[in-house]
Amino acid sequence: MAQKANLKTVRNLKDDTIIVLNDNNLKKKFDELDSQRYLISLFFRKNVLITNLTLVSVNNRLFLNLTIFFCSSIVAFLKKKNRTKNYTLDSKKKTNSERSFLKIFREEFCTNNLLLNIKVLNYKISKEIAKQIYLKTKRYTSLLFSRRYQLFYDIVKISTLFSKKQVPSKVLLKLLVQTFKVLPKKRHGIFMRFLQNLFATLTQGPCTKKIGTNLKGIKFLINGKISGKTRSSSKLILLGSIPTQTISKDISFSFSQANTIYGIFGFKL
Repeated sequence: MAQKANLKTVRNLKDDTIIVLNDNNLKKKFDELDSQRYLISLFFRKNVLITNLTLVSVNNRLFLNLTIFFCSSIVAFLKKKNRTKNYTLDSKKKTNSERSFLKIFREEFCTNNLLLNIKVLNYKISKEIAKQIYLKTKRYTSLLFSRRYQLFYDIVKISTLFSKKQVPSKVLLKLLVQTFKVLPKKRHGIFMRFLQNLFATLTQGPCTKKIGTNLKGIKFLINGKISGKTRSSSKLILLGSIPTQTISKDISFSFSQANTIYGIFGFKL
């Protein structure tokens, strides 16, 4: 029998971050500051998800291209009067390292003719797909998203973009991990049923042709002390077909971890 291929080694996985700096001094400063991680964390603290980041320097000019998604909480915040003018990345919850990064980033990069190009994904959400996903999964809102209804709406919106291959799998996985972190052990089984219905809506059933999703299959794996068991176990959700021996197919792979009171859980999507 042939050995199963490893997605990390066999496939040329696409990285959503592209950094091309011709100036060695700028490149060194960018790496020392760990700007990519801090930029993503600062935007995430303001409920803004960065799905794609590109930084290029040409003729002593910096071009920063961002593809972002505004979460439901910040959309409701910005709709209020006179809130859009005062919206910045400044926050009292920033750590000391993030404050120092913002100060150095403004001094070193923003003075070198930084040109910013932002692409917002909220305008590309399909209402038909979002409606189908909402109707199939709304019964889980009171069980999994108590006092967190906006997070449920964000998962529905990101799922519509994910079905059209407009966002990578790591964005959807990040929201699923955020949902799982605070769940008690009695709700772990309900969380798996929620994912089963969510992925089935995107890949199977008569509604897939109607809504026009581009997904052929989804594979989700979770490992940890599920339901508070003393030993760790794995649970798998596999819908559709996912070829692991063919390199030509477009497969988005991501993994993450969640630190909970029951231990560390690993997620793969």
